[in-house]
Amino acid sequence: MIVDLIFGIIILMIIIYIGLRIIKNVVLGTIFVAIVFLASFLIIGRFPNLRKIPILGYFFSSFKFPSTTGEMIGIVKRFFYNPEITGVSRDSQGNLLVTLSNKGVFSVSNCKIFVDGVEPEILNNPKKTLSKDDSTIYELNWKENFSRISVKCKEASSTFP
Repeated sequence: MIVDLIFGIIILMIIIYIGLRIIKNVVLGTIFVAIVFLASFLIIGRFPNLRKIPILGYFFSSFKFPSTTGEMIGIVKRFFYNPEITGVSRDSQGNLLVTLSNKGVFSVSNCKIFVDGVEPEILNNPKKTLSKDDSTIYELNWKENFSRISVKCKEASSTFP
């Protein structure tokens, strides 16, 4: 009975050791791939086109990697500051209601709403600063139809639809 317990513990230790080695190798492999991507981005100014790699290109065909420095900066900026128009409707008087949410990590402030390039009058008193996962509703004096609504905050901007 004691011998079974000792062999069980030894087998468990071997499994844990192998599992940790696998995790270490996966993490190191991921770090090395990230270093290669970063090096290629810094040297030639763009990420390599993974779709053109023989055999492996098939597996990467569905991934969308940024190809320019501007796209990379945009992705990082959208992660930190991301005001998003989550809903548009009308109230009982026909005024436009725009729901603005902050999907980013940091707060956004001083947001202005533009409907078809025109800044309409805001009829209510929406929040001036939106923290992470916070929302507010803008009631706008806009009774006509629209094709585009954009929000421009101090930190970032967004467009609907």
